[in-house]
Amino acid sequence: MQRRDFITLLGGTVAAWSVGARAQQAGKAWRIGCLSPASSGNLKTFMQGLNDLGYVDGKNIQFEQRVADGNVDRLPALAAELVRTNVDVILAESSFAVEAARRATKTIPIVMTGVGNPVGSGFVKSISQPGGNITGLSNDSIEVSSKYLEYLRDAVPNLMRVGVLIDPKHPNHPTVLKQVQVGVQAIGASVSSIEMRSVSEIDAALRLIQQDRLDALIVPPDPTFSHHLSSDYRVRDQQSAAHYVWAKARS
Repeated sequence: MQRRDFITLLGGTVAAWSVGARAQQAGKAWRIGCLSPASSGNLKTFMQGLNDLGYVDGKNIQFEQRVADGNVDRLPALAAELVRTNVDVILAESSFAVEAARRATKTIPIVMTGVGNPVGSGFVKSISQPGGNITGLSNDSIEVSSKYLEYLRDAVPNLMRVGVLIDPKHPNHPTVLKQVQVGVQAIGASVSSIEMRSVSEIDAALRLIQQDRLDALIVPPDPTFSHHLSSDYRVRDQQSAAHYVWAKARS
């Protein structure tokens, strides 16, 4: 089995890159580095999928997992650790992890997941011709952000005041905010930007939400939001985190 075949298996990808294929060494266990801002069930599902295809951790593959526990500032050091361990490929979850892995290596293949705007973030040149050493899956958080207002107006016909909870460090959030601002102008409503870099700022964010008397709140996908609120407030995922913030602000 060639390295390129293994990466294609790993990605299920929307893009591909050219890497020098090499014959599988007898008895070699391919080493997969996993880089993530926070713990999630995605890796367990991924490992199970590989197991179903005959790839077993500790037998013919080996996982090296690095998790930043919600602190994205740790990701560059964790990515550098994976490079030093000489993994064969890095699975990077979220834009923060992909950026850290991209800066750490130009040669080890990187498979991205949970990335909203790989072209705009500079990870690939285009979806059809990515170039470089990055491939993988992109979600639609940027593309569908223009639809948020349509969904909200269906739920709140008299929608006039909309808030967007953003992390200024997140590479996609400014774009989401701009698209919402354009949509809000078209319907004659107003938009407020509420910044929250960590769970320590949640009280200040809640005060702003209450002060602005918002009709609705948009919470773009963010791994640190869901991680910190999951550990501190016992919510399960990104959707639960968004519901918690909104319910807390309305209470």
